[in-house]
Parts: sequence; structure tokens; C-alpha cells
Amino acid sequence: MKRLSTTNALAALLLIVGLLAFPAIGMAESSSATTTASSTSAVSASSASAKAIEVADDPFKGAAPVSLADGVYLVEVSLEGGSGKATIASPTEFEVFGGVAAMKVEWSSSNYDYMIVGGWKYLPVNEGGNSTFVIPVLAYDKPFDVVGDTTAMSEAHEIDYRIRIALDTVQPFVENETAVEGGLSVSWIVFIVCAALSATILAAIIVLIVRYRRKTRLSG
Repeated sequence: MKRLSTTNALAALLLIVGLLAFPAIGMAESSSATTTASSTSAVSASSASAKAIEVADDPFKGAAPVSLADGVYLVEVSLEGGSGKATIASPTEFEVFGGVAAMKVEWSSSNYDYMIVGGWKYLPVNEGGNSTFVIPVLAYDKPFDVVGDTTAMSEAHEIDYRIRIALDTVQPFVENETAVEGGLSVSWIVFIVCAALSATILAAIIVLIVRYRRKTRLSG
């Protein structure tokens, strides 16, 4: 009878300890779940914030002033940052409007889906081929920061780059002037061919005139 009483006492003690511990465990689990949810919420908010950057409707937004007449030019550009695998085309088109400039950025890859420049998001201006953007020029003769988002990896990554404009290389852009072997452009080749044809025709006319005059003298 005494042994039964001791057993009952131990059982009662364990029951009391269990009742006291259960709320504490529940509170700990609740706290952990809240922390996890808060962390997940913060990550989601951060991701949403990155995606919420407004898309620019004007490629000249925030561009630095430049002392050039309005028009389209060609300029040498260089790219820094990233892994070094990506490049951009140089020279590239460079448009001045109202004392500020925007430039064309053509990547060596088709995997860039947006760029961030000066706090604004810029989308590609082409549908096929290498990713091409038109962005504001934020500085001259010194690098300015840009971000390129690439989808070439398992998931999209924003990569920090710096672009430098060499202002002393600016030259007027001639539309449809495509470089060919020997360094001559299509327009120059057309000019040379036309000049040669004109000279040939003129020489033929002179020969005919001379022959006609000689024939006229002999007959006279």
C-alpha cells in the first residue's frame, strides 16, 4: 500500500511538471515560427523592393550635361566589373539632346533582361540578338556605376559594372556607314565607284568628240 502511494505521488509530480512545461514549449515554438515568418517576410519585402524599381520612360533621366550640339555621335566606351566575361560594343552610338546625352549599350550576350542606372530601371530596346539598352550618361572621362541583371545563371543575378565614356573620341555618326575590309566604309566605296564611272564616261565622250572633229576636217 505504501509502494502504491509513492507511485501515485511520482505520477502526480510528472503530470504537474508536464502541465507546466507544455505552455513553455508551445510559446517557444510560436516564437520560433514568428521569427521565421518575420525573416521570410523581410526577404520577400527586400526582393519585392528590388523588383519595384520604376522603369524609366526617358533615357535622358539624370544624365550629366555635355558641351556638344544636339545630334548622334560615335564614342569609344569601356566596361569594368563583373567576371570579365561580358563586354559591350565599342564604339557605340551616343545621342545628345538638350545638353545631355544617352548612349546605346550592346552587350556581348542576349541574357541581360534589365539594367539599373541612376536608380531607374531600363529594359532592352531590341527583341532579338544581343541585349541592347539605351541609358543616360552619368559622367564623362570617368567610370559611372550601372547594374546589369543576367539570366545566364541558374537564377537571375544583378551584377555591378562601371562604364566609362572617352569624350575625346566622339565623332559624328553617319547612318548606314558600315566598316568593311581595308578600313573603308560602304559610302566611301560607292563614292569611289561613281567617281570612276563618271571619269570613264567623260573620257569616252572626249574621245568621240576628238574623232568627230578629225573626221570633219578630213572631209572638209
